[in-house]
Amino acid sequence: MTADKIREALSIYQAKFTAEEISKWRFPDDQKAVPFLKATLSHAHWMIDEIYGFLAEGKIEKAHRWLGFIQGVLWATGQYTIEDLAAHSRSL
Repeated sequence: MTADKIREALSIYQAKFTAEEISKWRFPDDQKAVPFLKATLSHAHWMIDEIYGFLAEGKIEKAHRWLGFIQGVLWATGQYTIEDLAAHSRSL
């Protein structure tokens, strides 16, 4: 997956978070997961800006890992199907 394809997938998720009024919030590293859907999605929304920074620094592998985490959150919270997420990641 290229950096441009990662940006394309991120733009899909950014638009969804914005449309659903999901704020950006960094979940504390030392805290266990909270069973609140909005908090989980807010953390995933926050991660998008960080991934853009990784891409700007050439850290493509880290960007891939973080994108995978976001996609896992989106699947686990029922936002997208696995098929949808695979389509977002598929190279043109």
